[in-house]
Amino acid sequence: MAAVLFGGYNLALKLSLTAGMAMLALLMAVMPWLIWKSLQFSLYNSSYRGIRFGFDGSARGAYFHYLLLPLLGVLSLGLLYPFVHQRIKRFQHTNSRYGSVPFSFDASVGGFYKVYLYGFGLLMAGSVVMGFLLMIAIALKKLETESMAWVPVAIYPYVLVVMFVAMASLQNLIWNHTYLGQHGFRSTMKTGKLASLYITNTLAIIFTLGLFIPFAVVRALKYRLECTSLVVNGSLDDITAGQRADVGAIGEGAADIGGFDLAL
Repeated sequence: MAAVLFGGYNLALKLSLTAGMAMLALLMAVMPWLIWKSLQFSLYNSSYRGIRFGFDGSARGAYFHYLLLPLLGVLSLGLLYPFVHQRIKRFQHTNSRYGSVPFSFDASVGGFYKVYLYGFGLLMAGSVVMGFLLMIAIALKKLETESMAWVPVAIYPYVLVVMFVAMASLQNLIWNHTYLGQHGFRSTMKTGKLASLYITNTLAIIFTLGLFIPFAVVRALKYRLECTSLVVNGSLDDITAGQRADVGAIGEGAADIGGFDLAL
């Protein structure tokens, strides 16, 4: 269903701007519901030691967190995006469960702002240093004005490094503040290993003309899981299988097509 909607949007946009905007409005109206169903389906069909996971969030909550809050982030010109990110993760985690035991989440909004501001600070510092070096090079006539077109290419690797720093920091922040009943989690993702993983995955995808994509996805997920461990506090006997109705697959795939991060 999600693929049909996105395909319809692309087709409508080619026909006319009005049709494209109408299809975009339809996508915005339906996407939170699809994400909600995708969360239910993905967790219900995941199990460990015979006990299923589950998602008990409501459709109303999905519309609030995946439609209204992102719009608020856009209207704030991105200033509220760390707040939106924290609220979305809190919605995902606090409404998830393993058997009959719910997850909880206590990462603060301030913690998310700290990570985002740190990344933004690194970008600004890099921009200042790069600008200073360019001014010196131009003043010393070591760099011709026509060569300035290569500046974005030189900056791109640094931007990637900052992105990997932010990704690792957010992963650790989220999981170090997630709990399953009385048990906690510990995440130790490293920026260097994450960067190496993504670089090698990208090169492999390029050289195999895309055939490596499924393996790249598995490698990324494997590393993410290897970095996360359960910190047991007491007995695990309190975890029992909760009985829930079967969940349909209508929302499956919506997250992948839309590019949403629905992973806990």
